[in-house]
Amino acid sequence: MRTSTLSLFMIAGLALAACGNANLTTCSTNADCPSGATCDPGARVCLAPVVHNASGSASSTSSGASSTSTSSRTSSSSTSSGSSSGASSTTTRTASGSGSSTSSSSGGSSSSSGSVGPQGGSVPALVFAIVGDTRPQQQGATSSYPTAVITDIYANINALSPEFVIGTGDYAYCSGSDCAAQTANYLTAASQYLAPGTSNPGQVFLAMGNHECNGYTASNCASDNYISVNGVTPNFTNFMSMLTHFGLNSTNQPTLATGNPYYEVDVNSSDQSNPWTAKFVIVAANAWDSAQATWLTSTMAKATTYTFVVRHESWEDDGATSSNQPGDQGQSDQIINAASYTMLLVGHTHEYRKSSSGSGQVELIVGNGGAETSGPAGFVLCSQLSNGNVSCQPYSSTSTSNPSTNGAAVVVNAAGAVQ
Repeated sequence: MRTSTLSLFMIAGLALAACGNANLTTCSTNADCPSGATCDPGARVCLAPVVHNASGSASSTSSGASSTSTSSRTSSSSTSSGSSSGASSTTTRTASGSGSSTSSSSGGSSSSSGSVGPQGGSVPALVFAIVGDTRPQQQGATSSYPTAVITDIYANINALSPEFVIGTGDYAYCSGSDCAAQTANYLTAASQYLAPGTSNPGQVFLAMGNHECNGYTASNCASDNYISVNGVTPNFTNFMSMLTHFGLNSTNQPTLATGNPYYEVDVNSSDQSNPWTAKFVIVAANAWDSAQATWLTSTMAKATTYTFVVRHESWEDDGATSSNQPGDQGQSDQIINAASYTMLLVGHTHEYRKSSSGSGQVELIVGNGGAETSGPAGFVLCSQLSNGNVSCQPYSSTSTSNPSTNGAAVVVNAAGAVQ
């Protein structure tokens, strides 16, 4: 989008970082976990609390490769820029898990530390959370923003300690000055999530939703469409400031240089004994133009072990012609489905559900982040297993215990085939 008139503003700084973390190791039975930890068979992860000493430091020992991680969790204020490269992270992770959803853990043989910042990074195992659709039911109803729900969600995300968080869109329902107030609620909740093993703010990557344009599913905030006639919406300006808050800028994400709300994040293995590459393709279906189509075609063509496409509206949800938004079935789906990818991560409908994209690949709908929903609010944690498969498990907004009761885990291989 060619939007030279954008004026980005900063949202209020993060709240004081919350103390607390949990070491996460994939497993099949309790025998695969450290002493005192338990294995949830649905999520296939060990859940064990970190023990804090009197100085506020936390330590825990992971299973599989018998490696130890130590982190200092001291409360500190974050700067308003929201830059969170996590460069000082010392957490060690290993990818240990079963060859299938029922077999036992094989363990890991080596590990190395890493971190993820605004342009990506390297980590020994791919572990990330997904949350989407956090907004009030009515436009401008800031007083009924689901602050308690999103606060609980990010507290529990922090407890599971993923390397980064993916947002699938719709962080406010606003039209003016209320945008900043609603977004401040979201950012304060997100401030609880810390980069693993540090007191630094954790890295969050947000996709644009229809409520980041003008609220209509069919809205298009690309400069050569809606904006050229109506000007930049407060919703869009507010969303771009959220990206800035989480450290994304034109230096580490070149597509943002001209105000484009789409970008790519590359995450690679830091473990030389287990090499892999991954890209997260953040599509802005509600700011669609020919430039984004060219970018998406080129980005999808890049060879990586894993490709996760993140977009707000789902392929399935956009079946009615009257609700078609500009970058979905008619355009971005044609480009996405012509390429190879691991999974499509979407929101828009306020639920957690496994569906299918136009090409038959898994489409994981994560839109239960606090907007009105008939089901439980929550989030999803995706973890790379030792055989290369990726397991995505839904969690309740209120607890990290017994995650399998919140829905079945979805397990796919790097090519996207369900396991």
